[in-house]
Amino acid sequence: MPDDLYSALDPGIRDIVRLLHGAGFVTTDSGDGVTKPPDERTFDVPHVVCRVDDHQRLIKEAFRLWRTLPVGWRVEANFCPHDRVALLVAEYLPGGEARTDDAPPEATDTVC
Repeated sequence: MPDDLYSALDPGIRDIVRLLHGAGFVTTDSGDGVTKPPDERTFDVPHVVCRVDDHQRLIKEAFRLWRTLPVGWRVEANFCPHDRVALLVAEYLPGGEARTDDAPPEATDTVC
């Protein structure tokens, strides 16, 4: 993404979007949860939404995103079978239910 397009992003999320683009993620929405007026926000916390082109890789990509983001981020994987849209939603939740330094034992790259 050219630098002028990054400048259009909320200032509090630009570095995260750059990080994710550098890691090969395709972002579709982002925000820092404070820059826009409340009625124009998707979330009231920093967030990024990423598209996953191959829905069969959704779980692997969720773990990859989770490992790429700094501590404090929570990742959710969403899939709609009707149109086969697979999305990852990451929210920054300091002190809440979020990533810690270590993956839980069940956090593997194996898709069930």
